[in-house]
Amino acid sequence: MNGNPRREDRRYSVMAGVAFVFALIAMLVIVAGVFSARMGIVAQLTGFGIFAIGQLIALAALLVSLVGLMRTRRGGRAGRGRAVAGLTLSVILLLPLAFFLPAALRVPPIHDITTDTQDPPQFDALAALRTEAENDLTYAGPPVANLQQEAYPGIAPLILPLSPAQAFKKATSVAAELGWQIVSADPETGHIEAVDETLLFGFKDDIAIRITTDETGAAKIDIRSASRVGESDLGANARRIKQFMQALQDS
Repeated sequence: MNGNPRREDRRYSVMAGVAFVFALIAMLVIVAGVFSARMGIVAQLTGFGIFAIGQLIALAALLVSLVGLMRTRRGGRAGRGRAVAGLTLSVILLLPLAFFLPAALRVPPIHDITTDTQDPPQFDALAALRTEAENDLTYAGPPVANLQQEAYPGIAPLILPLSPAQAFKKATSVAAELGWQIVSADPETGHIEAVDETLLFGFKDDIAIRITTDETGAAKIDIRSASRVGESDLGANARRIKQFMQALQDS
């Protein structure tokens, strides 16, 4: 028999309390990472790094909470409520990880996606806005094209039974409806350039749209979406292109 139950109960309570404190710290770190990146206090990658640290702390809180629950499960000992609160909060905080981690494992480490890998749309007006970008605008060619084809075989030009002028007007309208910042739109050349930001951290991705005609005279729309920072875009550029093409078809 245990000769000092009060000391044992305090130990269990401390374990549960530590779990809850860890979860609170994780929440503060995660919020700080997202907020500082969105407000421009730190670079987006730095904010993402702070966020990742918060995720690790939340994972530690989850493990400690489970230990706390195991140690307080008998007799409703003091601290069980804090262990449950720590477990609940840590699970909520780890939900983004449930999205980011599978995406990181599923998609290739590329950040430049286009419907035309042989002759991708070029960036002109946006080149001056990418002075601090880690990734340059030079398309990497076959190595990236092959990875894109394996991961996103459905990324292809869109043919619409419209004149280039009509397609240009629709493309400009859809881009604006999607919340993209249109930097340049030239109806003479059928070239549109825009910027989109990711929701959480405000990563800026650049978009170039090219409207030409196919052999039948129908409008042919090509698009390229490239991230300014990061080796992998976690599939964001491919999703953006698919969303744009679908919205263009539906409009």
